[in-house]
Amino acid sequence: MTYRGHGDYVDSVAWSPDNTRIVSAGKDRTVQIWGASTGSTLHTYNHSDQVEGVAWSPFSSEVASASDDGTVKVWGAS
Repeated sequence: MTYRGHGDYVDSVAWSPDNTRIVSAGKDRTVQIWGASTGSTLHTYNHSDQVEGVAWSPFSSEVASASDDGTVKVWGAS
C-alpha cells in the first residue's frame, strides 16, 4: 500500500505497537497518523518547523514528535 498526504519529504515512520496504525513525520511540518490497513489519514498534527522523528507510546494511545522548532510534543492518537 502507498500512503500519500505529506507535502514534502518524510523523515520518520513508526508502526503502532498494536499494528493497526502508522505515524509519519515530515519536512512539511506535520505528523500524520494513518490506518495501516486502509491508508486513510486519521489525524494530522502541526509543528512550526520540520518534524524529524516520531514514536508511539507502549499502548498505542499517544505519539511523540520531535521538531526542528526545538520542541517535543505528545499527541493523543485515539
